[in-house]
Amino acid sequence: MPAGATATNFVQTTLPASQRSGLLTNPGFLTAHATSSGQNIVARGLLVDMVLLCMPNPGADTRGPADPAQTGQQQVAMRAAQPACNSCHAQFDAYGLALENYDNIGRFRTTDGMGRQIDAHATLPAALDGDAVASGVELAQAVAASPAFTNCMARVLLQYAMTDPTTTVEAPLPPQQAGCATADVVSRYQSAGGSSFADLVRATAASPAFTLRKAAP
Repeated sequence: MPAGATATNFVQTTLPASQRSGLLTNPGFLTAHATSSGQNIVARGLLVDMVLLCMPNPGADTRGPADPAQTGQQQVAMRAAQPACNSCHAQFDAYGLALENYDNIGRFRTTDGMGRQIDAHATLPAALDGDAVASGVELAQAVAASPAFTNCMARVLLQYAMTDPTTTVEAPLPPQQAGCATADVVSRYQSAGGSSFADLVRATAASPAFTLRKAAP
């Protein structure tokens, strides 16, 4: 407990950089994308895949068989060994596995609910170039550095900026290759040395797709 903290008094503290890196490892964010059963790999993996990388919904029963007696590594390996499961789970399980060090309410842990040492090593899917990571922090860094993430966030923000829910920003290309309107936002963001969400907002506001849009008849 941080110095000065009590049951009724919160104090500001700095979390270890080896355990936390931005939104992806934020306790509140992790809690919102956990399950009461304690099986967080699939729920959190889908979050990264669909929300942060804009990958399509697998469109199948993605829960998969989860045996609480198995470690996270064993659960992922079991699904990988079954073609019917692996056809979807290979797309996102690795993301959830890399976040295994965080429990249902986002607390950092080194052992699971049965006292077993947690192994968060994972080989990421092709969307993140098959990189190897060993923690949530390394996953966050890999996601942040990925063109798929930049393109996804540009597309989502541009869609939001349009305000008209009937208008869609199409990106019928792989996540690493953005559609024209999104690519323009990404180009403006990168050419300005973008490194923050505020930079992405400015790039979106300056894009022709936003500034030259026409009002609906």
